[in-house]
Amino acid sequence: MLTGVKDKLASHSVQGVFIGLLENKKAYIIHDGSTGKTHISCDVVFYEGGQVRPSEVYVTIPNSEESDEEIDVTVNAGPDLKASQNYRSKVLAENLPDTTLEDSSTELAVEGPGAPAFNTPIPIAILNPPPPEVCRSARLKHQPIRDDDDCYQKSSYKHGESSRKLRTTTSGTIERGTEEIVKVTRVVGNESAKVTNIDPDPLIYAEAMSRSDRAQWRAACAEEMEQFVHQNIFDMVPKPEGCKVVGCKWVFKTKLGPDGQVKRYKACLVAKGFSQVKGIDFNETYSPVVGHSTVRTLLALTCTNGWHIYQMDAKSAFLNGDLKEEIYMKIPPEQNRPERHVWRLRKALYGLKQASQEWYTKVHKIMVGLGYKVSIADKCVFTRIDANGYLIIVAVYVDDFLFISKSLKFVESSKWEMSGHFEMKDLGPAKWILQMELNHDISNGITTLSQSQYIEEILEHHGMANSRPVKIPMDPNMTLPSLAVPEIDVIKYQQCVGSLMHAMVWTCPDIAHAVGMVSRHAATPGQAHMTAVKRIFHYL
Repeated sequence: MLTGVKDKLASHSVQGVFIGLLENKKAYIIHDGSTGKTHISCDVVFYEGGQVRPSEVYVTIPNSEESDEEIDVTVNAGPDLKASQNYRSKVLAENLPDTTLEDSSTELAVEGPGAPAFNTPIPIAILNPPPPEVCRSARLKHQPIRDDDDCYQKSSYKHGESSRKLRTTTSGTIERGTEEIVKVTRVVGNESAKVTNIDPDPLIYAEAMSRSDRAQWRAACAEEMEQFVHQNIFDMVPKPEGCKVVGCKWVFKTKLGPDGQVKRYKACLVAKGFSQVKGIDFNETYSPVVGHSTVRTLLALTCTNGWHIYQMDAKSAFLNGDLKEEIYMKIPPEQNRPERHVWRLRKALYGLKQASQEWYTKVHKIMVGLGYKVSIADKCVFTRIDANGYLIIVAVYVDDFLFISKSLKFVESSKWEMSGHFEMKDLGPAKWILQMELNHDISNGITTLSQSQYIEEILEHHGMANSRPVKIPMDPNMTLPSLAVPEIDVIKYQQCVGSLMHAMVWTCPDIAHAVGMVSRHAATPGQAHMTAVKRIFHYL
């Protein structure tokens, strides 16, 4: 054990006996037998070789009634060890005389040879604890399941404990139970906004094909498969021996507009990328997107300079990324499925670990090839100046493209160039970007952003849609205590705070302080913290 001696030539350590751990600090309690002092230190080297217990001890036993009670025994070692240790042991009943079983005592003093004995010394035996029993698992052992087994085709996604259960009817169709049908009501916009009743999105392909809107979902699946064939996404090949096959599933999403009405039915075939192995099936996964502060800055420039802002959407964006690794995937349901055949993917597919990174690499290469320069501040902002001196700015957020320029003709030519490389959908003047409603008035120089639909959704999701509004997001007299352990559900609390953060960074900076305060207690929240979070919902 190191000591705090100031003389650098003196010994910096002493020998002692470990007697315990400190309760409120990470330190050891060491007894120095030579000086009789007890030290507390973190710098300790343990020597576990050799015996440190004395071979013979003497005890002074007061009157006792029971012989099987645990007692504290203090052992003073001989002069060779120059140390003392405390042991807690049991005394063998047969080694004690019958007269010692009348009264009970919980503490015995044990002295080494040569020490004065207060009463009749009686040799005792110190029992060693029995060796611990080896715990063996009673779990039944099974053969490992192959990666291409059909059990991996089952969906494990859940939208709720009761609202997403399915049952099979006598006709073989799949539907939700009558008592479990749920309609999602979304209030969009201001007081005059419409109320839309929307069924939850289907989870699996069989559910989508058994609903009343199955024609729309079937058309969405057919459109997705047309993109696969058109872009030469896969080759159908016999399954190689010993290869790892990735599963796939359909993901369905109902796209809504600013008014809350259904704009389109979207179906995506995604790969189950969780079974990929890093270094074999993929390497890099990082893909940048345009930052929220960048979008707000660009919108401020369009408002100040009277620029035009137009929007385009890349269809099946991730399918444009070139795949470098050799990946095999199962054939999706209701497709031509020859026996023991799989798809060999040529391009990146949704769900693969490297899909987003390959898509950004392709976009970056094309934009640089067209003469654009990458912004130093944001890697997803590209700029170019034409022959007439007009500047155009292109911001990319995954598959959404924003074209910003003073010259409308330059915007149209840039959109036409982009359509020559990707299959794009022209959305005209930007009105709905990143789940926000955009109103750009060039004549008056006013640009407004609204997240009313998103705010109404999170209020409905957290059960605060009919809450009483308040004027300030946080009570100035409220104190948020720091807790050692959480008192409420941590996951639910973090979901509430996370949904508030998304609104804070885009359109609600007035709740930034309140959200920052409740975020400090995300690991150990209590009832007072949840009350503060609910007040922010009341304010919204």
